Amino acid sequence: MKHSTKINVIVSCICFLTLIYALASLDKGHRKQVDQEIATMAEEDEEQPMMAPQKIMYLTFDLAPSKNTQKVLDILDKYQIKATFFVSGKDGDYLDMIKTIYNHGHALGIHSYHLSSIDANTTIDQYEKDITIMQGIIKESTGVETHLLRFPDNMNGVQIQEYTAFMKEKGFQYYDWNAYIQDLNPTLTTEQLKECALRSIKGKSNVILWMHNGASHVKTAEALEDILLALIAQGWEFRIIQE
Repeated sequence: MKHSTKINVIVSCICFLTLIYALASLDKGHRKQVDQEIATMAEEDEEQPMMAPQKIMYLTFDLAPSKNTQKVLDILDKYQIKATFFVSGKDGDYLDMIKTIYNHGHALGIHSYHLSSIDANTTIDQYEKDITIMQGIIKESTGVETHLLRFPDNMNGVQIQEYTAFMKEKGFQYYDWNAYIQDLNPTLTTEQLKECALRSIKGKSNVILWMHNGASHVKTAEALEDILLALIAQGWEFRIIQE
C-alpha cells in the first residue's frame, strides 16, 4: 500500500471516530436535558396543592315565614348566602314576608298551608288541596309558581313513598334532607345546635341541612350566624335548590 493511501485511511478512521464521539456526546447531553426536564416537572407536581373535593351546602328552612324570618334574612344577607325556604301558612300574620324572602334572592318551596303533620287519617287528596292553596299564595306574592316540596313531619317510610309518587305525577318534586341541627328539641342551647349541625355534616360532601324558621324557633335564628361562620371556615359552597 502506498504511503499516501495509508495516510488517507488513517484520516478517514479519525474522522469516523470523531463523528461517533460527537454523536455519543450529543445523545448524552440530550438525555441529560430530558432528565432535567422530568425532574423539574416532578418538582412542580409536588409543589401543586391537591385539589380539595367540592363541598356543596343547601341550607333549608321549614315553617317560614314567622317573627324570626327577618333576623334569618339579615344574617344570610350579611354573608351573601342564599337558602331555600319551604314556606307554610301556619303563621298568617307574616305571609307578606314570602315576597320579602323571594326578593332577597332565596328559593321558595312548599311545606304546607295548615297541615303541621300527616298521620294515618290524612288522605292524599287533603294534602294535595293543602299544598295547592300554599302554591297559590306563593304565586300571588311573587308571580312564581314553585313545584319544590317538603312534606310535613311524622310521615313514615311507606307514606313518603306513596306521597312522593303521587305528587311527582302532579308535577311536584319532593326534597328531603341528610343533615339536621336538632332544632325541634327546645332544650338545646344555641351552642348545642351548632355542634349538632357540624356533627351531622361530618364526612359528607353534598348536604341538604334541615332547619326551622317557625315562631318557636328563636334559638335557630340565634345560632345561625355561628353555624354559617363554621361552615364558611370549612370551605362549603352554598347553593339553593332549583327546579
